[in-house]
Amino acid sequence: MLVSEFFNKELNSLKFYKDIDESSIIDDLQWISELSYNCENLYSLKNIDFLTYVLLLNYTDKIKSDISDFTLLAKKYSQKYFELINTEDSNTELKLKCQRLNYLLQIYLDKDKPKNQLVLHLDDIAYFYPWDIEILNDDLVIVVESRDTVRVNNKVVGELSNRNMMITQVDKYDNYLVFNSCYSSYSVTLEISADQYNVDEDDNCLFIFYYKGLLSKVTSLGKIIVNDIQIGELGELNKAWRFRLIDNSLFVFDWLKFGSCVIFDMVSGLKRRHVFDEMWIPHDVVGCNDHFYFIDKQQGMIFKYDSEFYFVDSFLNFGYGKGELCDPIGIKNIGNNMIAVSSWLSGKINVINL
Repeated sequence: MLVSEFFNKELNSLKFYKDIDESSIIDDLQWISELSYNCENLYSLKNIDFLTYVLLLNYTDKIKSDISDFTLLAKKYSQKYFELINTEDSNTELKLKCQRLNYLLQIYLDKDKPKNQLVLHLDDIAYFYPWDIEILNDDLVIVVESRDTVRVNNKVVGELSNRNMMITQVDKYDNYLVFNSCYSSYSVTLEISADQYNVDEDDNCLFIFYYKGLLSKVTSLGKIIVNDIQIGELGELNKAWRFRLIDNSLFVFDWLKFGSCVIFDMVSGLKRRHVFDEMWIPHDVVGCNDHFYFIDKQQGMIFKYDSEFYFVDSFLNFGYGKGELCDPIGIKNIGNNMIAVSSWLSGKINVINL
């Protein structure tokens, strides 16, 4: 591939980010010179293509910098990406370029870090930009993909696929599976023992779930309804994309504030927006062994916190190989002290033994 072709991609997130791991790109632009560049001057939107070019072709020796400079650059471009998504009339090309550059910066930052050899791929399949995963009974693998498909053991489920439902999340509650979408007003409930899909379309509903066996929902106004009774409100949200219920806490991830999520207490009805110092764009969370494990889609890492949300540890790297996460956006507790993480960009599902 020519580097000029790389810079001439369609402005579509399912195509724009391809080939960033390509090792045989030919430099037909020759932008680089014998001069060295100072990394501080590279955080300028007019230089975004040049820095992408430098990282893609491994010309980083031309930049006078240390790792901390590149980390700061990655955070700044991630903040700009977040800001652009947060804006209704955002510049699509600039948004995609900021995210692509963050990917390349993360790969560069993590390239020499030791890989966790105990992390395995769930299978040999590269799913199509997977949004979420659920595993039942150790052998039933459910994967929600970005092309409006849901796969069970790699077979497309006709009732849930190619119907413009754009499902982005799947959760198991006792004897129910519930499918939700952050892109449409559809939700689907499956009573596992009955093997019957119940499809619902409600423009006033953001999320359907079960709490202590009772059908519950989050309305478009942020109200929490349990068994037709309102128990509280989430307050201001912006483009919420993920809801997770862990015990009595409902976690909500949205685009309102960088590095944060909303935590709603289902018992007290109290809510708060928690801002994390360590994470940039937390995308999902799972509970295991009295700790919370979050994934940061920008840094490609898992962050461990205690029950009071004090930081404990972070692990894994950004990349395409085993033991690496590439824009991770879904995480699940699959039992036996293990968690599974879906990487949106690489299409891989990693299994981590905690």
